[in-house]
Amino acid sequence: MNKTNFSVLLALVFAILSGCKMELVTDLYSSDLRATASGDEGLTTPATLALPISTEDKCEEETAKIVAIMQGIVDPFEPKGCTRKNMDSFMLADLKIPILDAMADWEQTDALFGIVSQRDAEKADHINVFIMMDLERYRILAERVRDEFYQSLELDQSSVSIVLNNDEREDASIRVEHAFVQGAPVLSHTDTIGRREQIEINFSNVSVAFLGRHGSSPAFVLVDEGE
Repeated sequence: MNKTNFSVLLALVFAILSGCKMELVTDLYSSDLRATASGDEGLTTPATLALPISTEDKCEEETAKIVAIMQGIVDPFEPKGCTRKNMDSFMLADLKIPILDAMADWEQTDALFGIVSQRDAEKADHINVFIMMDLERYRILAERVRDEFYQSLELDQSSVSIVLNNDEREDASIRVEHAFVQGAPVLSHTDTIGRREQIEINFSNVSVAFLGRHGSSPAFVLVDEGE
């Protein structure tokens, strides 16, 4: 076997053995979080899910396979093409994620991902926001990905982000811990979001791994008006 063939074989073996890294970006609006924490029901928020594919050239073929994999796990699941980021290619899809005011309500949903927005039991002017994941649905998803693409779905190496939009008349204050805020790593950080401004929060690997083990992970605390 010459060096060229060996290199190709090595690359194929690595591709098969390496895990799939997905990316989830969720858009949240401060007014929705406050409304849900105050008892409003039936709210959803848009999200984009990026799932790895081998190459952009196989976008149509692999999109069809991913759509089949997602049946019964994510609904609605609306593909919107493929893209390339650094050395990796991804298929993009739009999702709708429910926003709920109680952990018990989340257990009654049929969604893969969700958001819980609830008032703090001791500080009523604080709204605790959590990102949720249905562990059983994720297990089924991981099994289907492995059976179809011969790869494991590695959640703790994946990217989970929230873009928080302040769509209210006043500034909004949030507290974030152990995450990346606007690209900067923070251990404990309080920030103010101006009217019609937004802030991006990228969860750390530890937070994403915690989500994969427990089905929920703290996202941030939204400080309500009048603090």
